[in-house]
Amino acid sequence: AHICAGLELEEEIPHPSSNGMFDGVRYFSCPPFRALFCYLHDCSKDSRFDELPVQEVKQFFGPNESRAIEGRVDAPKYLSPQFIGRGRGIQGNRNSCYLDATLYAMFAFNNTMDFLLSSSVEGEVKQGIQQKLRECVVNPLREEGFVGAQHMGDLRDLMSKSSSLEGLQDEEKEPEEFLNVLFSDIFNIKPLLSFRDGATNEISHVNLCQILLERDPLSATMPNTQDLLTRYFVSQNLFFHTQPELLLLQVPRSGKDFKVYDTVLTSTELQLGGLCGGV
Repeated sequence: AHICAGLELEEEIPHPSSNGMFDGVRYFSCPPFRALFCYLHDCSKDSRFDELPVQEVKQFFGPNESRAIEGRVDAPKYLSPQFIGRGRGIQGNRNSCYLDATLYAMFAFNNTMDFLLSSSVEGEVKQGIQQKLRECVVNPLREEGFVGAQHMGDLRDLMSKSSSLEGLQDEEKEPEEFLNVLFSDIFNIKPLLSFRDGATNEISHVNLCQILLERDPLSATMPNTQDLLTRYFVSQNLFFHTQPELLLLQVPRSGKDFKVYDTVLTSTELQLGGLCGGV
């Protein structure tokens, strides 16, 4: 067997180019007509980079496997060394960064979402998803600080069987898309949030409050969660239609190299009174 290489091109070319998929499998993502797969022995180094040193990869992110842990494991109360450094956290699997970050935020250091791990679910596939999430993702993450890529791949494969969302197994999605699958398709939970448009009184139901804001050019201070949430609601003329029992927030971010804010301070408490519109 020959080793193949997947190349992202600087310019578009006609067939047989692609967007990072080959023979029905996605190996990476790029714009259409910018990916080319060929034998490695047919490739040569770009002369523009001859002077750059070749860096040998000596350490991978971590082992591909992590053990399953049965029972209930509470979230750690303190950030101990076992949760810090290389080879910690949730190992990526087929464009899963959105999923890894969302699950880490939901379960790593708090028990708020643990009702998902023990609630009653119907059907063998959905019960398998719940067990995989509890024993192969949440529990080892909390006890050992690491979840292997194989478990994440298995979880996505199972979730794709209970959802009509295409590309769940290997494509990058928005956190809200994942939460909609998790809450609605698998656990049959009603949307967590209800918003009212202050101009039209139209009601919308969502699981995640995604704060979409531009950087404030007049502010020299580091933003916190409360400030961003309030600014977002005011700018969009939004109100909570009903007072939320559980509020999931996604703070502003944009792209891999550019962030709207370098750092956002976490508010330990959120004041929602002025955002509830008389609720």
